[in-house]
Amino acid sequence: MRSLGTSARPTKRPRYCFMDGAMAARSCSPLEQLPVVLLAAALEFADHATLHSAEATCRLLRSTVATHELWEALVRRQLVVDDSVAHRFSGSKLRADWKYAACLAARRSDPLLQLLRDVVGCSSIDRSVETPTNTLNPSRCWLALRTVYDRLRNASRSGQRLAARASTEIDVEGDHLDEEGEEEDDDDSNVTLRNMANIAQAECGCEMGVACYWSSSPSRDQNTADFIDYRVQERSIVRAIQIVPYRAFWHPDSPTYAPQRVSVSFYARRHGDAPKVLIYESPVYPLVNEMQLQQLDLPRSVWLPRGAIMRLHLLGRQQAETFELPPWIDLHVNEASSNYYSCLSYVNAVGVAMTPSPTALPATRARPRRQRSATID
Repeated sequence: MRSLGTSARPTKRPRYCFMDGAMAARSCSPLEQLPVVLLAAALEFADHATLHSAEATCRLLRSTVATHELWEALVRRQLVVDDSVAHRFSGSKLRADWKYAACLAARRSDPLLQLLRDVVGCSSIDRSVETPTNTLNPSRCWLALRTVYDRLRNASRSGQRLAARASTEIDVEGDHLDEEGEEEDDDDSNVTLRNMANIAQAECGCEMGVACYWSSSPSRDQNTADFIDYRVQERSIVRAIQIVPYRAFWHPDSPTYAPQRVSVSFYARRHGDAPKVLIYESPVYPLVNEMQLQQLDLPRSVWLPRGAIMRLHLLGRQQAETFELPPWIDLHVNEASSNYYSCLSYVNAVGVAMTPSPTALPATRARPRRQRSATID
């Protein structure tokens, strides 16, 4: 049993710290002989764990971290921040906010969380039911098709491995036969996919007019640009964007209406009629014209304040409508069949947030197609 004179004081975690450890109050006499400026220079490029260790070492280092704003320096190295509101608070409240952001940046992204809260605007809509709000949640048909895509992909990989083994045991004529067999397998896979997709979209309701996607208004110009504005979860960090283009299996030839390229811009909203302030604008990414999850990793992570807006820029269109009208219909109506569209099934911002966000996807994680290369206009 400890005596009252030697009882230890209970340790307490830092308010915004996500790491284990106590705030030590002991002295660090060897470091006290060094100039504070030298200590600050040594910690200027420290990472998240090192700054926490420094604060827990002694009062001198803890004071050095606070006085020289080392948490802010760490955040500015790692994240894009809105400088127009960076100094809205002063003193300890501001330092706590920088530390909060640094600790949040040390956490891993969870692709199952939806950081887009709602839609605040868009450039166009084709039909009233094809609203961009439909893109906030995964559609029933895409969740079903994702399982089919994964199954076909695994079967294709198994077939490729078997073909590679067999190629060492057969002659040239046999190789030719194998190629024909692979073409037959691809045709079978396409038939299977379309059959399953027709069932999925019939059950979803989008085949019958209950839209689960957003559609732009028609345009005969393939280079038409569109946009959708989303309100982002407050006090969050966005690291990537996920997009699923929509494929209409109930249209002739089962076309996919993906935009040619996309980019995103983040804005901070102001009170009243003040204009929005641009925080960050991403490079331009090409999109594959398939109904699959495509993840666009941002070059830099973005720290977003309350009320921030993400604008998704949709640049160009890849697919024209495939319906063919009878020849007895008037010419000006028939020309409308060449209109181009952009259609999206799902959009998500991937990152972390302190406040809980709704789950966007079921427990089975999606396998996104990552777009690592980007071109800047």
